[in-house]
Amino acid sequence: MKTKQCKLGLVLLTILIPIMGFCQVEFVHQQDVVYGYKDGMALVMDIYSPSKMANKGGIIVVMAGGMTSSPSWSHEAGRRPDIQNLLNAGYVVFATAHSSQPKYTVDESSTDIPRAVRFIRYNAERFGINPDRIGLMGYSSGGHVTLMSATSPPPGNQESDDPVDHESSKVLAAVAYYPSSDLLNFGQANTTILEHFNAVGFNLDAAFDFHRWDNETLRFERIENLETIREYYIKNSAINFVSDDDPPILIIHGSDDKLVPVQQSKLIIDKLQEHGVKCKLLEVQGKGHGNIYGWDEPSENEYNEVIAWFNQFLH
Repeated sequence: MKTKQCKLGLVLLTILIPIMGFCQVEFVHQQDVVYGYKDGMALVMDIYSPSKMANKGGIIVVMAGGMTSSPSWSHEAGRRPDIQNLLNAGYVVFATAHSSQPKYTVDESSTDIPRAVRFIRYNAERFGINPDRIGLMGYSSGGHVTLMSATSPPPGNQESDDPVDHESSKVLAAVAYYPSSDLLNFGQANTTILEHFNAVGFNLDAAFDFHRWDNETLRFERIENLETIREYYIKNSAINFVSDDDPPILIIHGSDDKLVPVQQSKLIIDKLQEHGVKCKLLEVQGKGHGNIYGWDEPSENEYNEVIAWFNQFLH
């Protein structure tokens, strides 16, 4: 069934999908909702709203992996078991894409989700949620962005002409799957994320090819100074932004992850505990990194843990 909503320029789809272990879930799908602009290009999300038993909570799911993000992934998100799990629990899901590879570095990719949080909070009534009940979830590089957004939300800009910018970008709870947290001590002390990736045969050099504007040459120049590159690793490591007022964070990681070692999750969990932040690490034995290493099927109680976490801190 298709209906037109001219004011928003969206196509709304009501879909019935069978869920593993659940009843069928009926939801409304809004595609390519613009939440902001970057370098003249639109930043978009897809919105999945449960048609029945909505609980007024909203979960932003960062549609990213391998330092890449795509609206096309958002378009198909409603068929994913993890998204269906959230819908079945009554949450409105905001499947959100952000700027990413091959154009944008990891430093530039983490800046978009705070805008998405503000946009959703400003339009909370329109989306049928409570503005004080927004959670965040992501996988792999999306997990990295989730941790960055949860631990270092930029303050609102009250001077902006855009009222969306006045809103807070804080979330109330977060779930991160196999995320990176310390780009300077990756797998072991004094090993950068790029050195680790290269050692395991994974080429993501472009994601760490940092540039910045030069007022003399009037163009973006590559950063080659090692100390400056180190500063970029530091400012893109969530472990350096942990504070007492961070939201509760659940991390789920495989014990056999060779690409992003579970050490990354253990490091930030220890830091969160030092600051008295509610947190939990669910280490799943035998799983590696990504769907081809076991995550295509949920582990025992995995989905229950996610829902329980959001229910506890968003209700």
